[in-house]
This record gives sequence, structure tokens and C-alpha cells, in this order.
Amino acid sequence: MKPNEPENYLEDFEELNTEPIMSLQKIEWWLLKYSDAYAEIMLYFKEKNVNYDTKFVVYTEYQDTIMNPYMEFIYYFNFMDEISLIAKKEAFFKKELREYRQILHSREKTTQWLAKNEKVGLGDFPEFIWSYYRYFTIGGTLWIGDKWNEIGFFVDWNRFCFTLYFCKVFSELFWNQKLLPHSLGDAIDEVRKEQILYWLEYYGE
Repeated sequence: MKPNEPENYLEDFEELNTEPIMSLQKIEWWLLKYSDAYAEIMLYFKEKNVNYDTKFVVYTEYQDTIMNPYMEFIYYFNFMDEISLIAKKEAFFKKELREYRQILHSREKTTQWLAKNEKVGLGDFPEFIWSYYRYFTIGGTLWIGDKWNEIGFFVDWNRFCFTLYFCKVFSELFWNQKLLPHSLGDAIDEVRKEQILYWLEYYGE
């Protein structure tokens, strides 16, 4: 059965976004409120054999007709959900950075650390910074906005500081110092490499 279009999700989002800083608690509340609606829509897409990629989608006319009523809601939900997932990895990045500080004077151990974190360092978390998202800092806050300028808000910089610093350290070791010359990075196209190095140069401090 075709799900109903979610109601009031945009109004709820805008109401949450009236404060100077969007708290992670507000993001989690919004996701919880609309998680059932999201699950129903995803199940409906599966039943209709609609292939949906949150990053990039090419639709047939049939798929586009099915998805149109839900697209804005799905876009907002995926955006908020990705921020939530990234914030939950702060403890992991904090642990990895603590380990890095203990071995940074050993090239061999640093290379081993880099290899261990290669998939993470080249995966979805760095894209939070240099690909899908754009960010800048103002007085202890972090602006997070999507690439289409549809959604954006300030969050507490400290809630993402280990993610940001991990990406800076990884990029320096991987792209500038090239400690892993034969690696997954060989498969990354030149355009993305330029994006990464641009971020490192202008936003890495």
C-alpha cells in the first residue's frame, strides 16, 4: 500500500532550527519522530523495485513518478541521519587519535596506524567535510550545510572535533606524506583528490 506523505516534518525541522545552535538531541528527536514514516517509504520503494542511492540517483520515468511525493522528506531524513551517525563515531576517533599521539614519532608504527584506518579515512566520514558537506567554524560553532544549500545549521564544534582532527591527520599522512604509496587511494579519481587537498590546505588548521 502506498504510504501517506509525511506531514509537518519540515515545520518541525524549522522549529528546531530557530536556536543559534542545533543540538544533537534535537536531531535525534526529529529522526525518532519520523523514523516509522521513513521505514514505510523505504519498504514501499523496495516493493516497487525502486533503486535509491542517497548520494546519487538516476531514475526512470516510472521510478521518478513513485518517488516524487517523498523526495524532499527522504533528503532531509538522510541528511539528519548522517550527521547523527557521524556524531556517534566521535569516541572511535578520539581513541584512534590517542593511539596516534603515542606512536607519531615512529614512522613504522604510524604507517601501520594509517593502514589500519585506511578504509575509514577514505570512506564516508571524510566526505562529511570535503565532498558532500561544506563547513566552516565561527566562535566555537560548526556550520553544516548540504551541497545544494537546501539545509544548513550551526552545531557545537566540540561534538565533531575528533572527527575533524582525525580527517586532518589522516589527510596529511596519506595524501601529503604518502606513507601508503600502494593503497585504496590509487582508485580515487583526481577530482576527489583535488577536493581533499583543497580542504587540507584551506580548512585544515
